[in-house]
Amino acid sequence: MKKTNIFGLVLILSTLLIGCTQPNTSEDIPEVYTITAAKTTNGTISLSKTTAAAGETVTITATPASLWYELDTIAVSDSNGAVTVNNNSFTMPAGNVTVTVAFKEKDFTNCPDITTVEFYLKDNSTDSRTQISIYNSENVSVEGYSQFVSLLGVVKYTNIIGLKLREFNQDSHQCRIDNTNVNYTVDSVELLNNILRVIFKEASI
Repeated sequence: MKKTNIFGLVLILSTLLIGCTQPNTSEDIPEVYTITAAKTTNGTISLSKTTAAAGETVTITATPASLWYELDTIAVSDSNGAVTVNNNSFTMPAGNVTVTVAFKEKDFTNCPDITTVEFYLKDNSTDSRTQISIYNSENVSVEGYSQFVSLLGVVKYTNIIGLKLREFNQDSHQCRIDNTNVNYTVDSVELLNNILRVIFKEASI
């Protein structure tokens, strides 16, 4: 009778011991939430992680599409509203979040690095370039970056590609700015060291 009681006691203690040593998976594994990057233009977004538990740090990398754009704003939000972002990082809250990044055009109007502006006309058939001079509506030659700034008002990519020319002179390599009788439109814009280059092409008819 005593042996039976001892055996039963050992069995009960063993069961209790096993129950105490097994991990409680529902408590040990933290809940994970999703991080979604909203669609953006003029740049890309990358995240250090796309899922995270509350309290983890998430880093946002925002890359402009070209040198003509720069980061404007970074915002993170969950169901309760805005989540604080410091130095492009945030602490994951207990809930799913959305990351929104906006890019804007750079303003090169007061850029001290640009000292020269050059204009070229591209031959569509050979891709060769001919350097040209352009004249504004007052028949004044646009020479130097300061005059180019005066012409555009604000030097941004969209302002530059909006330029249109006509009346190319084969002898003097001159063109006139004209948005009505358009012969040439901007093909590309380059920024090499301190030189801004605007390349025109023959407009499609």
